[in-house]
Amino acid sequence: SRPWKLNAEPNAAYHQPTSVPVSFVKAHLGKFIPILKVPHLKFISPNDDGRYSEVIANRYTGELVIVQKIMGTFNLCTDAP
Repeated sequence: SRPWKLNAEPNAAYHQPTSVPVSFVKAHLGKFIPILKVPHLKFISPNDDGRYSEVIANRYTGELVIVQKIMGTFNLCTDAP
């Protein structure tokens, strides 16, 4: 089975329905005020070629988020499992 790691919520700021700055702040505040948690979670996994794959899922429904506007970002994460 492929290993997946939940990425830190502030690192998933681009993958939210709100703007990146707003999502970044909400991700930090959501640690203390649950109603402000960002709705999308980002999971990362290493590929055999050394690059990473990412999957975005809705926190509340578990459904994959497939929205062209928030896909295809450069992934700065290097701590995938």
